[in-house]
Amino acid sequence: MKKSALLFLYVFIGIVCLNAQDAKVKYLLSAEQFSDKLKENPQATLLDVRTPDEFAKSHLKDAINIDWRSKGFLNDASALPKDRQVYIYCLSGGRSHSAADKLRTQGYTVYEMEGGILQWQKAGLPEVKGDGKKGKDGMSLNEFDKMVSSHPYVLIDFSAPWCGPCKKMKPYIDAIEKEMNGALKVVVINTDENMTLVKKMKIYSIPYLQLYRDGKLKWENMGFTDEKYLREVVNDFK
Repeated sequence: MKKSALLFLYVFIGIVCLNAQDAKVKYLLSAEQFSDKLKENPQATLLDVRTPDEFAKSHLKDAINIDWRSKGFLNDASALPKDRQVYIYCLSGGRSHSAADKLRTQGYTVYEMEGGILQWQKAGLPEVKGDGKKGKDGMSLNEFDKMVSSHPYVLIDFSAPWCGPCKKMKPYIDAIEKEMNGALKVVVINTDENMTLVKKMKIYSIPYLQLYRDGKLKWENMGFTDEKYLREVVNDFK
């Protein structure tokens, strides 16, 4: 009897987990699916949860900007009509996922764009170009090329203040640079402040690391890089 009850419990938990996973997949859309859904639902709310500076440079047509990291996010978002679906995005998907989870607890039906506006741009979908007055153009590609050639050994760290994996990697990236005693130069590039460069280099996700030896790219990795592997890579090319 006990075995049957346990078996039933395990099956029930499995079904619940599968249903939860299916629900997550249902509300996570590719850039193309996100675009199609917006066309099907012209009355939906399109929400950009990036910073005002990011929004000023480029955004999706008809998008509303409410900064996820602002203290008044929930208060501002509470003005959104709950009888309309919300389509939400950020730069690469991290902030919009957190914001979507929060909005769902408030009774909203929320669809997320996987990979954020970077994937939207990669797909060649249209966006509204702002005047950029709220932000800076950032580094040009020519300036970037000069920078990676200014030192024999350069590690480029494309990151952003809101990026969790970037924050986790920073302590050991700093430690590696210090240990190499000037033999390695680490340059941190804030993607929020250098969107022109990010687009030209086709960087669609962060963290993103590049390693240059004498101005030539030797290694790159998009996504989280653990300390052991990064140390091995740096030692291989030094």
